[in-house]
Amino acid sequence: MMSLIRIFAAYKDFPAAILSKQEAEHFLTSDKQIVHVRTVDNSGEPDVRPMWYFFDASNYRLYVATKGDSKIVRNLAGDKTVYFCVDDPSLG
Repeated sequence: MMSLIRIFAAYKDFPAAILSKQEAEHFLTSDKQIVHVRTVDNSGEPDVRPMWYFFDASNYRLYVATKGDSKIVRNLAGDKTVYFCVDDPSLG
């Protein structure tokens, strides 16, 4: 089965050290609930959407829910690249 999302880099106290897998899991499973998902539309333009998410630490996957005919789904039909950002609301 293909991995849905891979964390390439997660930064603690930007631009400090990269988070360990354990630190990233803690960050993604704490009270943060919004992820900004970026895809690319058919004209090559970025499309960024805030979405609710669930991070499953048992298989290291981040899930979002969307309609089957949403713009994100249409974008992913053309370009499978996804970028995401989970902000820490305590940083303001």
